[in-house]
Order: sequence, then structure tokens, then C-alpha cells
Amino acid sequence: MEEVLSQQPIRSVYKDGLVVISNVKSIIDNSTTSYTVVLNWYDGTTMDDSKIDQWGVYSKYKPTGEYLRENKPQWGELFLEVDTINDLRNLSEYNQLLVKIGYFKGVRLNGFYSKGDTPYAVTYLLSTTTLPVDAISIIQVGDIKLEMVDKSVDLFHFGAVSDGNEITYSGTDNRQVILSALDYISRKKGDLNINGKFFSSSFTITQSDLNIFITASSFLIFKPSYTNTQDRSLRISGGASNITISGMGAKFVSPEDYTTGEWRHVVTLLYCTNVSISGIECIGGGGDGWNIGNDVAGQLPTKVTLTDVKATRNYRNGISFINGHDVSIIRPTCKSARGTLPKAGIDIEANKEIVEEISGLRIIDPITEDNSVGLLFTMGNFTKLKAKTADIIITGHQSIKDDIGAYLNGFGSANPWVNKLTGYIKYQGSIVRSKTMGMYLAAWDVNKAPTIDIDVYVEDAGNNVEGDGAPQDLRRSPIVIFASYDATFDIGNYNIKAKIRDTRATPLHYTGVYLANDVRAILNTKIEIDTDQRRYSNFDLFSHNGSTTGSISFKKQPDYTVNALMSLAEVSRTFGGKVFMNTAGPQNIPSSQKWIGNILEFEQNIANTTSVACQAGDSILIDGAKTNHLVLMEPRQSVRLLATKDGWQLIGGNFMRASTWPNRPAITSGTLPWFNKTDNKWIFWNGTAWVDIIPVTATPALKGIVNQSLASTDSAPSPSATYTQSEVQSILNELRDLKTKLRTAGILAS
Repeated sequence: MEEVLSQQPIRSVYKDGLVVISNVKSIIDNSTTSYTVVLNWYDGTTMDDSKIDQWGVYSKYKPTGEYLRENKPQWGELFLEVDTINDLRNLSEYNQLLVKIGYFKGVRLNGFYSKGDTPYAVTYLLSTTTLPVDAISIIQVGDIKLEMVDKSVDLFHFGAVSDGNEITYSGTDNRQVILSALDYISRKKGDLNINGKFFSSSFTITQSDLNIFITASSFLIFKPSYTNTQDRSLRISGGASNITISGMGAKFVSPEDYTTGEWRHVVTLLYCTNVSISGIECIGGGGDGWNIGNDVAGQLPTKVTLTDVKATRNYRNGISFINGHDVSIIRPTCKSARGTLPKAGIDIEANKEIVEEISGLRIIDPITEDNSVGLLFTMGNFTKLKAKTADIIITGHQSIKDDIGAYLNGFGSANPWVNKLTGYIKYQGSIVRSKTMGMYLAAWDVNKAPTIDIDVYVEDAGNNVEGDGAPQDLRRSPIVIFASYDATFDIGNYNIKAKIRDTRATPLHYTGVYLANDVRAILNTKIEIDTDQRRYSNFDLFSHNGSTTGSISFKKQPDYTVNALMSLAEVSRTFGGKVFMNTAGPQNIPSSQKWIGNILEFEQNIANTTSVACQAGDSILIDGAKTNHLVLMEPRQSVRLLATKDGWQLIGGNFMRASTWPNRPAITSGTLPWFNKTDNKWIFWNGTAWVDIIPVTATPALKGIVNQSLASTDSAPSPSATYTQSEVQSILNELRDLKTKLRTAGILAS
């Protein structure tokens, strides 16, 4: 339009040169308005007729040929309010112009599909971005581009539909909405709020710099393929970094009716760095609730923290850790893993690939409940292709009604480790109340595995074990160290502190610690046991007549009273305790070579003789000599024997180096003094035979045996004031008598 329709206009010229024409009727709404004479358009270019618009915002005053701009109220102070995203995408040309020239500061969007269906309005401003137009956060309207600028946004601002059904795993697919929202907050380094029930097909987060808040009542609902076992609900990969997801109790759910496969994890963390997730519960799925690890060199998950997360009714494991660096899992709760093996609450199961590494893994205060295994630790496969190191600490584990509380192993008893694993591994401060055995240790290759430190409290193990027999006895034992059945290599390097309690009216613990060492040896193992001694077997330690080196000790030494000679296997069950013998005869003890570092203790409890006898080729070491047996002849007489590489070393007890002649030790090496109680004399094994210890006559140069001298009487009278000749002679006679008797006794040399 080339001119302004006027009604007796008033022209005013101000001191600064500004010219205003007022009292003009607007062509838009017929209201009275005013105009300012301008030389330039809004963008600073010279005004000409091509820049005149049909609404009279910019126009030409015909009487003078001047160009005018309408003086609209509150210029540059207002936002254009629109109700829906479609309204925004279809702004009128008039409103486009008002936004473009700056009359409106921007556009405020008050809903997405309808006004008020978003929790708050978001703002769009004019933009010159070269980023792709997504029709949500960047919108092209005519010749202007509008860009959302809020740093804190809600998923509803991107068109999310909260109609997800966590029972049928259905609803409007919000996948693209979620990805658009993530793209937005990634480039804005802002926050995304999620509040509702949203269904989505599987997607991968590759964006960085994300801060996501999900309310406690919210759901993300997935339905991975029933035919594609690799269809994982949500992945974080592609080098994504600096991600925080705060759930506050939100749930990620996936179907629970998968019957095959083990890889449809709910959340998978692959190639990502600086990821922190808290308060999310992963329910169901065809694999793990949470899976952490990758198989690409240099692209392992790094600096990952999961805090107060949950895993419930997952098909394989609650949480699986495969590999990664500086991964912390704090206060997780994992319940009811229910489908395919291993069905663990937490599974630390490193794979064999050379690129896989583990460092800085910390699992703090985990709770596992109603799983086949509370915590499964499998490391034998990790070093299959090369020697590696690992740094793993697990503290404060609580196992509640898991079948097995904790299962720490290599990779099966029949699979020897190929290469060595070094590093620092701890499982400490744990409390286990399991349905069967509390802790099961196996396949920890003594020649290839590092020492693992274990500190555990086990209470009331074995509640769900039915029947009787050796298998049931094992499964009712709080701690089992297993080198039996198909074992092909020796295990060990355990440092165990165990507190064991049975609070049931009738104790169901078979024993405290069960050593299944009948096939292979358990070596270099230190076990400190604090037990209440409530069990239905005769011993607080079970062992076969196998081999276990290291040391076994009890906080309160158990006492075992036996009325019959024990088998070698039964003797092996008394290590760390004290045996009171109510029987006579030779009590055989195991080979010292099989039990190096461990202690046997026997005390004679009756007025009879019991001998402690070695195996053929073994010895008891006493004062440097070696014998094959020692005889306990009197009540309360005891021996304490330490197994060493040279034999059984007598290290304590009140054993006397004395016996009747028939019960003297048979010395096989060394020399030994002994008291022969039959003849009441000292004898000596000189390396060849027993000989009497013959007295040696004392000489001025040699100490020896002497007799007591005869009495020497006081024959000299008391002297007078001045010695007389007879008095002196009496003294000399008495002195000569004393010297004669001392020479006769051998005290004084002749």
C-alpha cells in the first residue's frame, strides 16, 4: 500500500528531528494511531517502495512522499502468544512481519497440540542457525526461522504423547520425539524434564551434555523385537559424554515374557564417558536390566556411575558388568532375575577379548534378593587371550533370599586359566541370608589368579534345601570352597574373614566352612572363622582327606571330644580346633605336606595312652629331631602341631619329654634327650641308638658329677683369750678331716 488513509493528521516535529504524524486511522482495525517518519527499514537498509507492506506497518505518506512506520504500542516489549505448534508453524504473514521487524521480542508457545497441554510456555526467537529445521525446536515460517531458546524444557514441548501402557507395552511411539528433545538439550547444554508414561521403540543416545530429570511416577515403555535378540531398549554409545539422568523412582519397562535369547537389555552402556544415572528401575526385558561393557578397543564405558538404581524381574541378570574404567554402582537393588542363566542379581563377567579391560570397578552397598545368585563374579575367561590386571572392590553387599548369596569363580572348575590376572580384588563387609549356601568359591586358579580378600557375615543359610545326603550337606553350608567333581586344577589365594550365625531354633547349618578338596587342592588360603558353633555335623569345618595349605583359625576355638579313633578325613575337619581324646590307640594324622600352615591340637582326656602318628614318610619335629609318633600318656597332656614343608612341628601344648621305655619316640633323624620313666634315668638318642647319659667325674677343668661329702663334726673347742698349742692343733685336725672327706666325695682334687 502506497499511502496512509488520514483523518486530519497532526504533524509534530521534535527537537531531536523526529517527525511524528498522529491522529491517523489504522487500515487494520480502524483505530487511531500515529506514525514516525523513517528513512530506513527495520534492518537498517534505505527505505523504498518495495518495503511497504499491506498492513501499513511500513507505508508511504502521499502528501509528502515520506516513508512511515506505525507507532505500535510496547514495541519490542511483547511476545507473540500462540497456542499450538501448528499455530507456530503457520504464523500469518502479518505476525511473521511483526516478529521479523522486532515488534515482538519473539514467540511464546503455550501448548503443543492444544493450549495448556505443556507444563509451561517455551520461547522462540528469530534465528540465523544453519542447523537442520526439525519443525519443533527450529521452525521455518515463510522467510524467517524461529528457534526454541529455553534451557529447561519438557518432553511435552516436543510433542510427546503420554498414553503408554506398561501392562500391554503399547502406546504412541515417542522415539523421534525423545531423540529430538535430546538433540535440543545437547546443543543448549540444558535440562529435559520427563513426566508421564511414554512408549518408545528402541533408541540409542549418542548425544553429549545431557541433563535429564524423570519424575517418580514416570515410565519409559519398550517392546523390543521377539525375533531380533539383539534389539536392546535403550543404548548409550557413540562416544556420548557428560550425561546425567536423574530418575527419582522412574521406571523403564520391557516385556517379561521372552523365552529365548539373553541380549534384549533394558539399558546398555557401551561407548560413553562421564555418565551418571540415578533412581531408575529397569523392569523385565529379554536380557539384563543394566548391561555395562563394549568390545571395541579404546571405546569402553568410562567414568560411569549408577546410583540407587533398581533391576527387577529381568530375564538374565539384574546388572551385568563386562568391562570398563572407573565404574561405580552405588546402592543398587536387584530382584528376581528369572529367565536364562546365570540369573544373577549382579554379574561381573568379563569376556575374553583382548581389548577388554577392567579398572576402578566399585560396587557399594548393593542389595540382591530372590535371584539364583546374588552376586556372580567370573574372571577366568578374562585372561584367556592375554595376561591382564583388574581393580575391583565390592563392599556392603546384602543378599536376601538369593539361592546362593555370592558365587566367586574363574570360569568353571574344568577350565584352567590360560594367562595370569594381577590386581586388587575385594569383597568385603557383606551380609548374606541365602536359601542355600551363603558363599561359593570355585575355579580360582592358584597359579594365575590374584589374592581375593573376603569379609562376610552369613546367617541362616540353607533354608530351602530339601532332603538329606552329601549334596544337601554342602548346600546347607555357609561357605563352600569347591575343588571337587570335574576340577582339573588347584585353586586358592583366598583371604577370608567369615562370621557365621544360625539363629534358628534347630540349627540347619551343616558346618561352618566346607572344603571340597577331594579332587584338587585348595592352596594359599587363610580363613578366620567366627562361628556360634551351631550346626548339625560334628565339626565347624568340613574337609575330605585332601590338601589345603595356608591357615585356618577360629575366633573361639572349637572343642571336639572323640570316643573313637578318627579317620584322616575326620582329623582334617579339626584344623583350628582342639581334640579331646577319650580313646586309646594310634591316632593317624594327615600328611603335613597337604596342610602346610595349619595346626592340629590333641589333648589326652583319659588315663590311658594315645599316640599321634604320622603318615609313612612324614615326621613330627621335636627339638630338632624327627619321629613318626608321640605318645600321650597322662590326662591333660597335649600337643599342638603345625604343618610345615619339613613335617609336623611341635609348637605347643604341655607335652613332656618323658615316657616309659616302651612308649619312647622312634627317632628317625637328629638327636634328642629323653627321660626313661621305667628306669628313672635320662637317656639320649645319639643319632644311632638310645644310650644312657653317663655321669662325668668333675676335674679342675671339667664340670661333672660329684657325691655329697660325709659330715664333718665340729671337734675343735672354743678358743681361749690366747690360743694355746692344743687349741690350734684341734682346729688343724678338724680342717684336715674336712679336706679328706671333700676329696673322697670328688669335690676337692687330690
